[in-house]
Amino acid sequence: MLDFSWMDALSGQAGKRGQPGWPILFLAEAMLVYLEEADVKRLVQALAERFPGAELVCDAYSPVVVRFHPRPPAVPRPHWGLKDDRDVEAWAPGIRLLSRWYYFDEPEPRLGAFRLMRHIPFIARAVRIVRYRLDEAVE
Repeated sequence: MLDFSWMDALSGQAGKRGQPGWPILFLAEAMLVYLEEADVKRLVQALAERFPGAELVCDAYSPVVVRFHPRPPAVPRPHWGLKDDRDVEAWAPGIRLLSRWYYFDEPEPRLGAFRLMRHIPFIARAVRIVRYRLDEAVE
């Protein structure tokens, strides 16, 4: 993922469609949190530069979740957390937070008693899905 040659191949394929502004959505589920912040920043900046107007949807942990995440053997430890979802907007001109969705926003019956966590603010806001638009920097 951090070898950006895949982006060059993808941008070449998108260009063959012959439609400027062809929409691209990048989904990074349970992936970015395991990278160091510098790598996440570099990746997001590269996506914004190569795919203006694309959107990125990913999960984000609060820094507290990253710090106190259980560490069972042979399970990767998360490294990247966001205190404020708008912090990513400062990584490159034009990046905008479009929406966020917390796991416990809705009282999902399938969660059973676990859904009661939505009433504990610290836990209810600890893990979420964020959606950004990655616009090209205007120079």
